[in-house]
Amino acid sequence: MKKRTKVLLSVIGIFGIIILPDFNMHYQNITLKLDQLPNAYKSYSALANLKDDTYEVLDFLSREPVLQLNDSTIAIVADLENENNNGDSVRRTWYKVNLKGVIRDSLVLGYTQGESKHFYKTFNNYIVDIEANTYNTWLIDSDATSKPIENLHPTKIYSSAEVEKVMLVGNYVFSTTIQSEKSEGDDINKLIFYRNKSFHIIHMENSWTTVNDPGSKLQVKYEASDEGEDKRSAIIKRVYLHKEKWIDTSFWNLSERLTKWTGGGAGRKRWEGTAYFDLQLPKKTLHYTQPVTIDYPDQYVRADHDYSVYSPADGDYALLNEGQYFAIYLIRPKITNRK
Repeated sequence: MKKRTKVLLSVIGIFGIIILPDFNMHYQNITLKLDQLPNAYKSYSALANLKDDTYEVLDFLSREPVLQLNDSTIAIVADLENENNNGDSVRRTWYKVNLKGVIRDSLVLGYTQGESKHFYKTFNNYIVDIEANTYNTWLIDSDATSKPIENLHPTKIYSSAEVEKVMLVGNYVFSTTIQSEKSEGDDINKLIFYRNKSFHIIHMENSWTTVNDPGSKLQVKYEASDEGEDKRSAIIKRVYLHKEKWIDTSFWNLSERLTKWTGGGAGRKRWEGTAYFDLQLPKKTLHYTQPVTIDYPDQYVRADHDYSVYSPADGDYALLNEGQYFAIYLIRPKITNRK
């Protein structure tokens, strides 16, 4: 065998030793470069940045459920937080929205996190100030007047057994720890509950276990959107999936491989990309995108969140609930003169 041939074979062998362990990684990267996004999807944007001549998008930060006040009106409870010298201040706003997606009325109440003057919670169609022991009926009749919540027995401390009996016929609203007036340094629990169309307060032993908040009976019924290609909701449809980046650990990257072997989680093979969706609304179809991760090799699609959808009967708007990030998007028609 000629010396030139030996050298060539040696070079090929060395090249193969270097390349072959990472062959799949190189193959996937080449494939992604060749896979161009079709023109039809280049105009899609993230939902928060959606621009359209017919519809507009309003977003809210909401930690409370959207309420169905009646057949034609829902209530969105939104928070706006700001930092100041006294801590984080919260401006909580209740919006009444009609079937056209128009905000017909709103109520703004504020408080500072950590203070003991105000803390607001919506219980069905009442707004309760947990700290001030008051409530109002604005959601029912637009009356924002604060009405007092009386303590059933100001001098009594209920045992756990007594509390359980009370809650058999009462609806839990909220409980919080307060300073005992009888013994300095001792804590007790204040329980607010609803019974016989009235709010009540009792004080109870600190050992009582707080029940889980059952949520509002007036919460709107979302349609869970299975955004896969096989099972699609009536409103949201995933129409395209574009792989943009291949994530893998090179065979020769010893530090990353060591992290993977020791349980660090690095090196999991996957694609990162974008999912493209059609959002079917009464007047037209809108389009939006969402970042996704695609598992290898089964290509299971994972997203940070899946939108739940609420679209009222005979209504012109849609609500998309982002879930764990507390974002709610109100997508409504653009109307110059709303009535």
